[in-house]
Amino acid sequence: MTLADEAGTILIVEDEFITGTDIQNSLIDMGYRAPFVINNGPEAVRRAGELRPDVVLMDITLRGEMSGIEAAARIKADLGIPVIFLTAHSDESTIDKAVLSEPFGYIIKSFDPRSLHISIRMARYKHAMDEKLRVSEDRYRGFVQNFLGIAFRFDPDFSVIFLHGATESITGYKEEDFMTGAVSWEQLLHPDDADCIVPQNTMIRQCREYAGSREYRILRKDGEVRWIFELLQKVPATLLSPSYMQGACYDITDRKIAEDAIRIANRKLNLLNNITRHDILNSLHGLLGLLEMAQDVIKDPEARLLLSDMQISTGQIQKQITFTRNYQDVGVKTPVWQGIASCIERAVLAISHDPVKVSVMVDKNLEIFADPLLEKVFYNLLDNGLRYGDTITEIRFHTEHKDHCLVLVCEDDGVGVPLPEKECRFEQCVGKNTGMGLFLSREILMITSITIRESGDPCKGARFEIMIPPGSWRMKG
Repeated sequence: MTLADEAGTILIVEDEFITGTDIQNSLIDMGYRAPFVINNGPEAVRRAGELRPDVVLMDITLRGEMSGIEAAARIKADLGIPVIFLTAHSDESTIDKAVLSEPFGYIIKSFDPRSLHISIRMARYKHAMDEKLRVSEDRYRGFVQNFLGIAFRFDPDFSVIFLHGATESITGYKEEDFMTGAVSWEQLLHPDDADCIVPQNTMIRQCREYAGSREYRILRKDGEVRWIFELLQKVPATLLSPSYMQGACYDITDRKIAEDAIRIANRKLNLLNNITRHDILNSLHGLLGLLEMAQDVIKDPEARLLLSDMQISTGQIQKQITFTRNYQDVGVKTPVWQGIASCIERAVLAISHDPVKVSVMVDKNLEIFADPLLEKVFYNLLDNGLRYGDTITEIRFHTEHKDHCLVLVCEDDGVGVPLPEKECRFEQCVGKNTGMGLFLSREILMITSITIRESGDPCKGARFEIMIPPGSWRMKG
């Protein structure tokens, strides 16, 4: 199928009837639709609007006051239809005027049908490509104009090639200020952050490729401090283009203010918790002392049994209050990359496990992105095995890969977890001690979308699987 078969409608604008009819017949023979031959500019513009042809073949000299050049300019501007000039005029003056209307072709009479066919096909193809480019540019322009950040491209020395987006609202400077070199991006850096960012820029200049993100402060033109989140990529040079930097930055000042407010509120709440906990523990300590004194004074067996129960309950309250001290910071601090092996080893040192052997078969360079209380998770897993294992002689930590996730396994050779208890072990107040250890362990891990489950064979021992999704684990270095 040819382009003539696919689209096929051509509007002929020619002041000489015989010439126009010859062209019309030639086009029909080639498979195009050519319903009209128009001899004046105004009617050509009107018919083009009604017919919406794929191409207009336009003579420069027409009947009436409007020339073919004027008609072509109107048709292109109002309708976006490609125009090919068919004319006997080849003088430079006429050509210069015709060029201003941006035609898709210029054919000198007389011509053969084959040349006309080729010119029409080329015009239609170029128009289709131009239309795709226009749509793409409109989409890009709409994106940039409504972009709340700044899209940028820098030279390798971080001089600005272009900035688009909310440049003035974020920095206080116009895009032209950066483009002309009146101000550079590095000049905006907050003095306290420049000592870190400028050396980073030097390092990035020396790299062939780079991709990363960072947060830092800038000083606006009016002196106001703004926080910036920047995504930066260095594109290496090719045979056709030099190296350059590209990326986007966003104003995250409001987020930082909110984070600071939450951090201050948490610090105050923790202070209140510490004071309250201290006062409660002091009262409980006094109450336990009184109960012990009462045991020495009261001889009635039933009363002494009641006092003993009161001592046990009070001691349990004391233990739970003390336990909350270790977990009051869950989710308060920002998650960080931590070495798994070193976290497990610290937990092993913090718990008495003799004569049970603890084996840590985890790569020293393996890190996961988790809450700073990660060590508590491993402590609780060890504590759970020692409390419930009964016949346990060994606890092993190792890693596996499953469904694109890294699986950190903690398993032992004890009595195992009965099927009905596998999930409830992670619920609150279940267990022999405070009943909170595994529950809080799951909460700590969930902060960075890490999950934990018990999947062991009850006859072979407990097996806890910590599922670490892609992006939350890495090899150091």
